[in-house]
Amino acid sequence: MTYNFEKQKELLLSFIKNGEKEKSDFKLGLEMEHFILWKDTLGAVPYTGDQGISGILQELSKGDWSPLYEGQHLLGAVGKEANLSLEPGGQLEISIFPYQSLEKIDQIYRKFLQQLIPILDRRKMVLMATGYQPESRIEEIELLPKKRYYYMFKYFFDKGLYAHNMMKGTASTQINLDYSDQEDYRKKVRVAAFLSPLVYTIFDNSPFFKGEVYAKTSLRSLIWYNCDRERCGLPAIFFQNDYGYADYAEYLLAIPPIIIKRGQELLFTAAKKLAEVFDPANYTEQEIWQFFTMVFPDIRTKKYIEIRMGDSLPYPYNLAYLAFWKGLLYDQTNLQKIDDRAKEFLASDLLRLRQEMIEHGPQASYGRQSIFELMEELLIMAKRALNPSEKKYLAALIELVAARQTPRSKSLARLSEGKNKALRWCQLTEGG
Repeated sequence: MTYNFEKQKELLLSFIKNGEKEKSDFKLGLEMEHFILWKDTLGAVPYTGDQGISGILQELSKGDWSPLYEGQHLLGAVGKEANLSLEPGGQLEISIFPYQSLEKIDQIYRKFLQQLIPILDRRKMVLMATGYQPESRIEEIELLPKKRYYYMFKYFFDKGLYAHNMMKGTASTQINLDYSDQEDYRKKVRVAAFLSPLVYTIFDNSPFFKGEVYAKTSLRSLIWYNCDRERCGLPAIFFQNDYGYADYAEYLLAIPPIIIKRGQELLFTAAKKLAEVFDPANYTEQEIWQFFTMVFPDIRTKKYIEIRMGDSLPYPYNLAYLAFWKGLLYDQTNLQKIDDRAKEFLASDLLRLRQEMIEHGPQASYGRQSIFELMEELLIMAKRALNPSEKKYLAALIELVAARQTPRSKSLARLSEGKNKALRWCQLTEGG
């Protein structure tokens, strides 16, 4: 069946436009994925069984969290200030509701740790914030019993080399930001895209791949760019001078959505593009939301801008990462200054930079500057823009950059003590 393309585009464009906020109402969202591992071996804890992740969620749900099921399977929990969900390989994600205050988000995250860590301690498990599974291979990790993940796993069989590694092996720190209008949206997307190679490198927290030391850097970048090229990476449209809501809507319509939601039923769409399956005369808001969640570019649009390049980072580096983006993108002077520089770069320039950073890491240059020099400049800009009570959140990151380290290099510097001790600083405690 052929549907009205212009009507489809109009509906998707309206969905994005409806996300506009007054600048005074801008908030921040933090979504953070973690690995639950056995304390002694750092192997992945399975989903099934009382000693598995489902049992952990069950115990956690006896407190402030309400259990969330799909059929008979416990796959998440709902809270008053955040939600919990499980990624395909059992990664535990906390999605903190949007707030204006970094201190409020900090409070919510630490409360979550105080509730979860004692449960893990009793089971001789740890909560780990790294970008990739440190020990277990993906074939050793069961796929969660969730229909969405089953269809994704099936679809990705003949896609990129590392598509299944993405699903079961990675963990991220994602930032959600508001926009006021199309011009503000355009600038924020372009600036985030411009900074994407830097973020992949400076916030690289993936020292291990398939249980062994990963010799290069930016493993997250390698995996995502070898997942499914048409729905991942850095679309060239982000660098069009007139890029806007309609361009992102057209981008969505040209990509297979993998699944569509009809009522409570998920249907597998295989290779059919969204334009072939989206009926603009018969849809729900929930169905449209589903479309926006089934593409994975570095910067994703929903009713907010989602920045997706960061590895999972231990506390307080996750808060530093959030403060970094707030200081740069919520300050109009900073946003304009970086956007002016971003306009000098094409998508091809950044793809070349990304490859150089995979090969050479932080030693690669970023145009006229070294990557650490650029990062120091950005941190100064971000700190100046933050409220006095928020500047403290950048301290850990400023110290790391001053030492010319990344999270990855910080772990590898201690590898002679063994993998467990090298990653001790990435294991979350009740205090953070």
